[in-house]
Amino acid sequence: YQSASLIAQDISFQLRNKTSFRSIFSQIVKGIPLVMKKGVEGIRICCSGRLEGAEIARTECGKYGKTSRNVFNQKIDYASAEVSTRYGILGVKVWISYS
Repeated sequence: YQSASLIAQDISFQLRNKTSFRSIFSQIVKGIPLVMKKGVEGIRICCSGRLEGAEIARTECGKYGKTSRNVFNQKIDYASAEVSTRYGILGVKVWISYS
C-alpha cells in the first residue's frame, strides 16, 4: 500500500465486483499501520458516482493519518482511476502523504 496507483486500481477492481466503499476502505486501513512505519504519514481516498447503484450520485471520502493538500514541500503521491459499471462511471482518487 505504498503506491497510490496500485491502491486506485485495487479499489476500482473491487468496486466493479459490487463491494461497498466502506468495506473497501476499512480493509485498506487495516493494512496501513504496517506501512506507516516505512514513511507513510496518511492516506485519503474519494470515490464518486452512483455508488452501489444508487439513484443519485454521491461522493464518499475517507482518510487515515495526516494528509494535507495545501503544503508544497510535502511529498504526496496521487492517482485516479475510473470504473465502468452498468449504472455509469465511478471515479476513484487516492492521495498518499509521505514523511
